Amino acid sequence: MEEEFWPWYNNRYMLQTESVYRELPEGLNLDLVFSVKQIRKMNRDNTIRYKGRLYQLLSGSGISTLSDKEVEVCEQVEGKIKILYRGSEVQFEEIMDEKKVLDEEEILSRRANMSECRVKKEEWRPSSQHPWRKIFKLKKKMTP
Repeated sequence: MEEEFWPWYNNRYMLQTESVYRELPEGLNLDLVFSVKQIRKMNRDNTIRYKGRLYQLLSGSGISTLSDKEVEVCEQVEGKIKILYRGSEVQFEEIMDEKKVLDEEEILSRRANMSECRVKKEEWRPSSQHPWRKIFKLKKKMTP
C-alpha cells in the first residue's frame, strides 16, 4: 500500500509553492531582537535605575544629555545590558550607590537590633459607650 498510495496521493494533492521564509537582513542583531526590552526615563543627572542598579550615561557617546528623555534598556539572554536611544546604542557604566551598599555583617547586626527595638502595642478595647458595645447590648436584650 505504501508503494502505491503515497506516490499517488502526493502527486494528486501536493502543491508546489515558493518558500515563505525570508533571509535575515544584513546587520540585524539577533541578540537585540531576542532581548527583554523596557522603557526608562532618564533622570536629570543622566542616570537610570534598572533592577535595583544605577546606570549612568557616559559623555563619549556623542549625546551631551538625555535628561527627561526615554531610553530603551535591553537585557540579553546572557544577562548583558544595552541602552538604546532612538535605535542607537549609548555607552554607560554601572555606578554604585555608596549609601545603599552594606556589608553582610552590618545587615545581620541591624536585624538583631530590630527585634530589640520593637515596641509591644497595647491591646485596644473600645470604651463602654463605643457604638460596637451598643450593638451587643441590643442583641442581648432582644434574645429571650
